[in-house]
Amino acid sequence: MLFQPNPADYFTLGPTLVGIRHRGFTAIAADGQISDPAGGILRTRLNCLKLFADQTVIVGWGGAMTDASEALHFWMEFFKHNRVDPEVIQLALADHSRRGFHPTLIGSPEALVGWDGEGNWFEPEDGVIAIGPGAQLARAVGLALVYHSSLTAIELARETLRIVSQHCVWVNNRINVEAIANEDRL
Repeated sequence: MLFQPNPADYFTLGPTLVGIRHRGFTAIAADGQISDPAGGILRTRLNCLKLFADQTVIVGWGGAMTDASEALHFWMEFFKHNRVDPEVIQLALADHSRRGFHPTLIGSPEALVGWDGEGNWFEPEDGVIAIGPGAQLARAVGLALVYHSSLTAIELARETLRIVSQHCVWVNNRINVEAIANEDRL
């Protein structure tokens, strides 16, 4: 599953994120690059990955800088009381979609889901999901690596964005990765 923004629709383009569930682990990688649609790079090291709920939930958001603090506060409060259940999260974010929350990936021992910022949820059937300006390429590379390599989830996520950064102007090679063990590993 992927969410690919139209660069003409945004003043800034947020980072590209890829989430991978593989061999008992969930990993989310993000490049942290913020660009303008004309190709200028505004920021190269945005840390858009956070661990919540006693290090059992990874949240990665694809927003630029405007909604980061609001999104961080929302997720901190939300995961104090809730598990990663796409239906519960969808209800919680129903009013936030009108406020322009940017696309988000959420990984936990139970699930890997993506939110497109418009009220739609995506759950990958094949364990690979991507959001952001490099999402199409990231998903394709991620799937190829999952099917044709023996890498771990962490290595797959990092290598996916490393390869994408060599072919997409919207993605850089300054990659952050967070990972957690899935339910069957706990």
